[in-house]
Amino acid sequence: MPDNTYQTLVFSLEEQLYGLPLQPVERVLRAVEVTGLPDAPEHILGLINDRGRQLPVLDMRRRLSLPTCPVLPEHRIIVVGGKFPFCFFVDAVTGVIHFQRNAFRTPNEIYPGMERFLSGIFTWNDATVLVFDCNMLFAGLQMGTIWPELQNTPAQMNPCQP
Repeated sequence: MPDNTYQTLVFSLEEQLYGLPLQPVERVLRAVEVTGLPDAPEHILGLINDRGRQLPVLDMRRRLSLPTCPVLPEHRIIVVGGKFPFCFFVDAVTGVIHFQRNAFRTPNEIYPGMERFLSGIFTWNDATVLVFDCNMLFAGLQMGTIWPELQNTPAQMNPCQP
């Protein structure tokens, strides 16, 4: 892939398109049952078993202040790898989109205040796609309750990298 292009996995929540850089995405799964965790932080729905690995399920709806929704069979789970793998439910996955880096805009150009979650924004098929910064998905969350190694770590640590 040439250096001037960018790849993102595009998905939807509440009819809004979002993206995640393709590199940390391991795979997309069909919706499965989540095992609840007693006393888990409110942003953790529970755990799923992915090939013998127990993965925490982040509640992206709560993280983005979206209405709650029961998990439906047509929903998908995006598994994000790295040192501290996790996953989250989405309404649907559109696919991998390739776009020119010069089409990528910074969040504060369009949505001031959203740079705490987003690395950029681009337009695809007349729709706005908000691209998450994988590391910033963790900002302000008490992830040490799930991964003790994250307690007392610097905020700039990127748990999505190996």
